[in-house]
Amino acid sequence: MDPILEAVRSKNAEAANQWASSEQWSTVRQLLAHADQMSTPGQPMEEGATGNAAGKSWTCLHCTFINMPSLSSCEICNLPHQI
Repeated sequence: MDPILEAVRSKNAEAANQWASSEQWSTVRQLLAHADQMSTPGQPMEEGATGNAAGKSWTCLHCTFINMPSLSSCEICNLPHQI
Protein backbone atom coordinates (compact mmCIF):
# COMPACT_ATOMS: atom_id res chain seq x y z
CA MET A 1 0.00 0.00 0.00
CA ASP A 2 2.98 2.30 0.40
CA PRO A 3 3.22 3.14 -3.34
CA ILE A 4 -0.41 4.31 -3.56
CA LEU A 5 -0.18 6.25 -0.30
CA GLU A 6 2.93 8.04 -1.52
CA ALA A 7 1.25 8.75 -4.88
CA VAL A 8 -1.69 10.34 -3.07
CA ARG A 9 0.57 12.34 -0.71
CA SER A 10 2.62 13.68 -3.59
CA LYS A 11 -0.41 14.05 -5.90
CA ASN A 12 1.39 11.92 -8.50
CA ALA A 13 -1.32 10.74 -10.90
CA GLU A 14 1.10 8.66 -12.97
CA ALA A 15 2.24 6.66 -9.92
CA ALA A 16 -1.39 6.20 -8.84
CA ASN A 17 -2.31 4.91 -12.29
CA GLN A 18 0.62 2.48 -12.24
CA TRP A 19 -0.54 1.13 -8.89
CA ALA A 20 -4.11 0.82 -10.22
CA SER A 21 -2.85 -1.70 -12.77
CA SER A 22 -0.90 -3.72 -10.20
CA GLU A 23 -1.61 -7.14 -8.74
CA GLN A 24 -2.05 -5.54 -5.32
CA TRP A 25 -4.93 -3.39 -6.55
CA SER A 26 -6.47 -6.44 -8.20
CA THR A 27 -6.41 -8.22 -4.84
CA VAL A 28 -7.99 -5.24 -3.09
CA ARG A 29 -10.73 -5.10 -5.73
CA GLN A 30 -11.45 -8.82 -5.29
CA LEU A 31 -11.71 -8.42 -1.54
CA LEU A 32 -14.06 -5.47 -1.85
CA ALA A 33 -16.22 -7.09 -4.51
CA HIS A 34 -16.70 -10.26 -2.50
CA ALA A 35 -16.74 -8.88 1.05
CA ASP A 36 -20.46 -9.36 1.44
CA GLN A 37 -20.42 -12.78 -0.23
CA MET A 38 -17.52 -14.37 1.68
CA SER A 39 -18.25 -17.21 4.01
CA THR A 40 -16.45 -17.61 7.29
CA PRO A 41 -12.95 -19.01 6.60
CA GLY A 42 -12.94 -22.77 6.63
CA GLN A 43 -16.71 -23.07 6.44
CA PRO A 44 -18.41 -25.12 3.71
CA MET A 45 -20.44 -23.44 0.99
CA GLU A 46 -24.14 -23.09 1.51
CA GLU A 47 -26.28 -25.79 -0.01
CA GLY A 48 -27.02 -25.03 -3.64
CA ALA A 49 -23.96 -22.84 -4.11
CA THR A 50 -21.74 -23.63 -7.05
CA GLY A 51 -18.60 -25.47 -6.15
CA ASN A 52 -15.98 -27.63 -7.73
CA ALA A 53 -18.14 -30.06 -9.68
CA ALA A 54 -15.49 -32.79 -9.78
CA GLY A 55 -15.14 -32.75 -5.99
CA LYS A 56 -11.39 -32.15 -6.22
CA SER A 57 -9.35 -29.76 -4.15
CA TRP A 58 -8.67 -26.34 -5.64
CA THR A 59 -5.62 -24.07 -5.49
CA CYS A 60 -6.07 -20.45 -4.48
CA LEU A 61 -4.94 -18.15 -7.29
CA HIS A 62 -3.62 -15.61 -4.78
CA CYS A 63 -1.73 -17.55 -2.10
CA THR A 64 -1.52 -20.99 -3.82
CA PHE A 65 -2.94 -22.84 -0.80
CA ILE A 66 -4.68 -26.10 -1.75
CA ASN A 67 -8.22 -25.97 -0.38
CA MET A 68 -10.92 -28.54 0.29
CA PRO A 69 -13.51 -28.77 -2.53
CA SER A 70 -16.40 -27.74 -0.25
CA LEU A 71 -14.91 -24.33 0.60
CA SER A 72 -16.18 -21.21 -1.16
CA SER A 73 -13.18 -19.13 -0.10
CA CYS A 74 -9.54 -19.86 0.63
CA GLU A 75 -8.89 -21.17 4.11
CA ILE A 76 -5.68 -19.11 4.36
CA CYS A 77 -6.33 -15.73 2.69
CA ASN A 78 -10.16 -15.87 2.52
CA LEU A 79 -10.30 -14.78 -1.12
CA PRO A 80 -13.22 -16.37 -2.99
CA HIS A 81 -12.79 -19.47 -5.09
CA GLN A 82 -12.68 -18.37 -8.72
CA ILE A 83 -14.07 -21.08 -10.95
